[in-house]
Amino acid sequence: MQGSAPAELDSQRTGYFSSVVQRWVSRRLPPQSRIRLGHKNVFILPTRWGLMFLMTVVLVLIAGINYQNSMILATAFLFFAVFVVHIHMSFNNFAGLTVAFHDAEPAHAGEEALVNLTVCSTRAAGTDSGSGRGTPATGDRHVAIQLGWPASTASIRYQLIHTGLPSTDQAGEPGSESELQSTTLPIKCLRRGIQRAPRLLATSVYPLGLVRVWSWLDLDIEVLVYPRPIHGEANGADAESEGDSQPDRKLRQQQPVDFDGLRNYELGESRSRIAWKKYAQQGVLYTKLFSSESADPVWIDQAAYAGRDVELQMSNLCAEVLMRDQGHQPYGLRLGKWKLAPGLGPQHRQEALEALARYPELTPNA
Repeated sequence: MQGSAPAELDSQRTGYFSSVVQRWVSRRLPPQSRIRLGHKNVFILPTRWGLMFLMTVVLVLIAGINYQNSMILATAFLFFAVFVVHIHMSFNNFAGLTVAFHDAEPAHAGEEALVNLTVCSTRAAGTDSGSGRGTPATGDRHVAIQLGWPASTASIRYQLIHTGLPSTDQAGEPGSESELQSTTLPIKCLRRGIQRAPRLLATSVYPLGLVRVWSWLDLDIEVLVYPRPIHGEANGADAESEGDSQPDRKLRQQQPVDFDGLRNYELGESRSRIAWKKYAQQGVLYTKLFSSESADPVWIDQAAYAGRDVELQMSNLCAEVLMRDQGHQPYGLRLGKWKLAPGLGPQHRQEALEALARYPELTPNA
C-alpha cells in the first residue's frame, strides 16, 4: 500500500497538468471547421536529436573559448546558424497549410467511421508564408506533414501530407488556394449517438529532424453513430403489417415471390434489380418490384422491445430495420411519440438509422 501512494500522487499530478494544458489549448485554439496554420496556432520545440545537437554546439563553443581557436568558434556559430535556419524552414513548411472538415460518413457502434478532410496551400508562389510581404520563401510546398488522431484515440492512423503549388510560370494571387487535396481518416465509433472527434494532430520534423513543429486542430467534427445491430426476439407481438394478422403474414411470406411492377430507381440500390430492358427502351432507370415488396408495410415498434435497456432496444430495432431493408419489405418505424411513415430504399433506411442514432432527442410527430 505504501508503494502505491507515490504512483497515485504522480498520476494525479499528471492528470492535473494535462487538464491545465487542455484548457489552455482550448482557449488559444477554438473549434473551427476550417483552419489555416500560422503564427497563432503552430508550436515548435527541439526533438531529442535537436537537444543533442545543441549540446554539441555548446561543447564546441566551450572548446573554442578554452583553446582560443577561431576555427572552432566559427564551427560552433555555423552549427547554431544551421539550427536557426532549420526552425525557419520547419515553420515555413507548416505555415499557409489549410485543413478543412468536409464530411463524416456514419457508421455503426464498434466500427470505424471515415472522416473526409480537404487540405490545400493558401499562399502564393515565391511568397514568404510567415510574413506575407512577398519576400522569398524557402519553398512553396508542404511536405512530410503527418495528420492524424492523438494516441488516446482508439483508432490511431496518420496520413502523410504532400501538397504544393501547380507548375505554372505565373505566380498566383496572395492567399489563393491551390492543389486541393482530399484525405480520409478513420475514427473508432465507441457508442451510439453523436460522437465528437478529438483534436487532430498535425506534426512534422522536416527537414533534418532537429525540431518538431505541430498544431492541435479542432475542426468541430461530429460523427453520427448508428446502433450496433443485435438480433433479438420481440416481446410476444412481433412487428405486424397494417391490417394483417401474424398467421396471415407468415402464410404470405411462404408464397412464391413474383414480378409485380416497376418503380423509379433510387441511388444505392442493387444493379441486379434494375430493369435494363426498360432502360434500353426509354433511357430511364427503373427498379423491379416483386410480390413481397407490394405487400402491406410492416411497422417496427419500440414497444415490442419494452422492458429492455435502451441501448439494447435500439440495437434490436436496428437489426430489424436492416433485415427488412435487405428483404425488400416496406416498413415503418415507431419510437415513442415519433413515427416514420412506411417506405423502402436507401434514403428510407438512412432516415430510420439516423432516428435510432439520435433517440431520444427526436421531435414528436405522431
